[in-house]
Amino acid sequence: MRVLLSLTLVLLGGCACLCDIDGAVRARGGPGATDCGHVHVNEDPTTAFDCVDSAIATSHGFYVRWDQLGRDTEQRGYMAGHDGSFSFFHYGGPLGSGCPELDEAPCTGPITRSAGGRDLTCPSTMSHVVCSN
Repeated sequence: MRVLLSLTLVLLGGCACLCDIDGAVRARGGPGATDCGHVHVNEDPTTAFDCVDSAIATSHGFYVRWDQLGRDTEQRGYMAGHDGSFSFFHYGGPLGSGCPELDEAPCTGPITRSAGGRDLTCPSTMSHVVCSN
């Protein structure tokens, strides 16, 4: 009985990814988009972010992912777009929220590097949930 109860609590407390996160971001990059890479925690993002700058300068679609450590979970940032239209994506959750979600915030202005160069950012007036777990 104890084993069954413990197993039930583990299954109910866990989260499973129910959507193709990377696929949703790649789709936003458009057909033939350039994969600018995946920057892991504590890696230098310069090459990946230079790739984004180049894709924007040549009006070519792109997508990029960078990982960060949040306060209690791993967080993922993505930027993708084509034809002069770009979006910032965030995968993670608020502190202590349990299951994460993928949010998209369409950019209303240019993509820039944050102070310190560890993130890409853009102005946005709204965001929406693409998928949640």
